[in-house]
Amino acid sequence: MIKTTLAALATIITISLPSVSSAEEATYVVCYKNGSFLWYEEAYSDGSINSAYFRCINEGGTPRVFGGR
Repeated sequence: MIKTTLAALATIITISLPSVSSAEEATYVVCYKNGSFLWYEEAYSDGSINSAYFRCINEGGTPRVFGGR
């Protein structure tokens, strides 16, 4: 009886705890120029995505954004 009660209590506590995910979803900015691949950058924030996007444009390329955000 005590084991069953403890198991039930442990299950309730485990289920009630919030799940924490530490993994961030990456966004990839891929830069092409004249149809050829130049480079790609893995970004985790809006600022990094924008920076890579405009870096590609400044280099005369065409950026494409994949994944994440």
